[in-house]
Amino acid sequence: MPLPFRPNCLPAALGVMPHLTTRVAWEACIQYLPALLPVPLLTSEGEDPATVAIDGFPGATIALDQFRFDRKAAAAALDRLYAAYLRHRWDTRALSLQALDSWARHETEIRRADAVVTVLMGPISAALRLVDDQTLPVLGDELVLDALAKHLALRMQWHQMTVGRSARVLLQWLYEPYLDIVGSPFSPVTWPIARHLLEEAFSSGYPMGEGAPQSVRGVWASETVDVPSLLEGTLVEALGLPLPAPAALQAWAPALQDFVRRKGVIGWGIVPQTVDGLTHARVGRVAARFTSMLGILEAMGLTTGEIIAASMIMPEGTLGHLYPSEADAVLAITQQVSGLLRHSYGLD
Repeated sequence: MPLPFRPNCLPAALGVMPHLTTRVAWEACIQYLPALLPVPLLTSEGEDPATVAIDGFPGATIALDQFRFDRKAAAAALDRLYAAYLRHRWDTRALSLQALDSWARHETEIRRADAVVTVLMGPISAALRLVDDQTLPVLGDELVLDALAKHLALRMQWHQMTVGRSARVLLQWLYEPYLDIVGSPFSPVTWPIARHLLEEAFSSGYPMGEGAPQSVRGVWASETVDVPSLLEGTLVEALGLPLPAPAALQAWAPALQDFVRRKGVIGWGIVPQTVDGLTHARVGRVAARFTSMLGILEAMGLTTGEIIAASMIMPEGTLGHLYPSEADAVLAITQQVSGLLRHSYGLD
């Protein structure tokens, strides 16, 4: 379903955090992102979008930052995966996330949030990270790709049935930083195939039964992705990406206009999340980048009001590579930029 409210430049983030304890990670999310509250992933505990996506996939092993795939081991287990998928056995893809251990302690803030946010790596990017014994990515294997999308569907259903039970709305991001490879001469995946894989992962058309919580389908991509192709159809309901170059914005304008007018929302990654970028970041400068983007889109036919209403203010990417104090600084700037824009446009 589309997000049932307009975000109006609220601050948001993907929730990949470098903090050493769930208590501190939750506190940071609640302090800076109370309305669009992410469920924190702790990179210090080995949690990140790729690990959360690939863990438990038949034939996959995770060692340090390497994701390996054993085809022989997978062959013996894929039937069980398909059976679980057909029976909606989302419980077979449960995870022991650190944040869930202290879930009850933060129940009040979780229920108060306008939306709760989860993230895991999407099927295309996960298939590029997952390599076989010849160090070849499994992206070119149709069978493995299909199985991976179904594995992710069960994991997202698990998110719906655990996290979603306490949330007013659940915004589920598929993190696809390598989606720009789709349609290139170096990729076996075309856009129709990519959209099908994303649809499978989002379980579109596969009802989970009466009373199951509904979620908003979000895709976080790179600023070089083919946005018009990604937004074709009605699958994507939230788009997130670093702020692109002006020429790209101009080319995307018709697709963005259609997207916004069907109640799609956009997470603009405009707050630096590198140490160097953070050193030079100033709230006014970051807000000015957003204002400049509004001018470009308005010249292409989108009104400022439409874009403001559909926008979320976000860091340029995940924060797990930073020190905790640096991640807190990024979130603080995100909140401050959001506050400045909301005040400037009378949204407080």
